[in-house]
Amino acid sequence: QLVSLEVVTKAPSAAPANGVLVLDRVVPAKLPSGRVLVIDPQSGCDAWTLGEILSQPIVAKVSPDSPLTQHVRLDNVLFPGARQLQFNSEWLVLIQDPLDQPLLAQRRRSGGDAVVLTCSLEQGDLPLRIAFPVLMKNLCNQLLQLKQ
Repeated sequence: QLVSLEVVTKAPSAAPANGVLVLDRVVPAKLPSGRVLVIDPQSGCDAWTLGEILSQPIVAKVSPDSPLTQHVRLDNVLFPGARQLQFNSEWLVLIQDPLDQPLLAQRRRSGGDAVVLTCSLEQGDLPLRIAFPVLMKNLCNQLLQLKQ
């Protein structure tokens, strides 16, 4: 009831004014403005360079201070298909693997934050864990600046 979903074949240049743009695998060359969530990016963009698939994409560190990771328990969870990301600007890494590779990161932007989750939701069991809906709720609340 509170969600309006529109599926498109080409990413818009900006997120909806009162919503969140979710990009699943496909990322345009220029990351759209506004509130953006990128899941499992398969290419680089102006915000990062995409590298190889990580050999051990297991969660080793979760930021305890971020509202995005509040009440999220992902100890030793695999993030299958996660790839190396080299950011071209300042991003806050919230979840890392044992080699400090980012698995979830946030970029504060004046027009709306961007968040990137580097794992495939179709592989592994992350979407089946209780931590996943908690993480998604936290992301929506933070991106939309909702009171918790």
